[in-house]
Amino acid sequence: MPRKTTVTVVGSITKDIVWRPNESIRTALGGLLYNTIALAALMSDATIMPVANVGKDILGEVAELLSRHPNIHLDGIRRVDRQNVRCYLLFVTGTHFNDGSIVPITRADVEGFLNPDIILVTFPTGLEMTLGTLKSIRRKAKCSIYVDYHMLGHGRDQAGARFGQKRQGWVDWVQAADFAQFNQFEAEHLLGRPMEDPKDVLSFGRKLLRKGLKAAMITFGEKGSFVVHSENNKLDCTHIPSEKCGMIVDTLGCGDVYSAGFIAQYLRSSDAIAAAHFASKAAAQRCRAHSFDELFKVLRGLV
Repeated sequence: MPRKTTVTVVGSITKDIVWRPNESIRTALGGLLYNTIALAALMSDATIMPVANVGKDILGEVAELLSRHPNIHLDGIRRVDRQNVRCYLLFVTGTHFNDGSIVPITRADVEGFLNPDIILVTFPTGLEMTLGTLKSIRRKAKCSIYVDYHMLGHGRDQAGARFGQKRQGWVDWVQAADFAQFNQFEAEHLLGRPMEDPKDVLSFGRKLLRKGLKAAMITFGEKGSFVVHSENNKLDCTHIPSEKCGMIVDTLGCGDVYSAGFIAQYLRSSDAIAAAHFASKAAAQRCRAHSFDELFKVLRGLV
């Protein structure tokens, strides 16, 4: 009997306080829950293993939510004796900041989860682990690693407000990955200029692949995404159009669902372009969902 496909998802679970124009303030869980539930929907025959330290105030809610999906294993969800980090996403004022701190993932925390088919490392706050822990995962894992750079590309002022920055030593973080994902904002800070042309994307991707990556994905929202990878020993930069989704309900977590879609399809096909097309379809479905239950349902419709 063949071994069951397994995906480890390492990161944090956040409590998000969201305020958009013309909307009331709402509170919802976030972080790696988007990746985990999307993977559970898109890979129903696989085992999904989230690894996160969760505050005592939301642990019960998190456990109940994930327990709805039999293919999600909760062994890596650990209770910490403090309030969970809160992420304030105040689109009305253009201010994003964190309240509280997280307990970083340690090498010991991930020790029993390093033999899957792929490891997804995601950074909803940028504080999920040290570079030393990520390098340890790289050394010990016998599989591919996918890093969603995300909040590693942000600094914080004294009040905790986030701002974009070119992280010192950012290449070291990326070198631990086989696949890396960035959004336009993050990639432009690292490149040092706006990405106004595919040549700019190619220039950024070339630098990444020279550091050992198999593929780099740069997402541009409704403008689609680009995949930079090596094809027959030649650098290739392919534009992936965005998918139509109809009425947009919510866009939070679209990047997380994109990474889940990419991983699900790549494990089936070993084709980065096919994986990115599927990732685009999955991210579009995220825009239609009000809740995690709705997200699971619409994503199941893709497979």
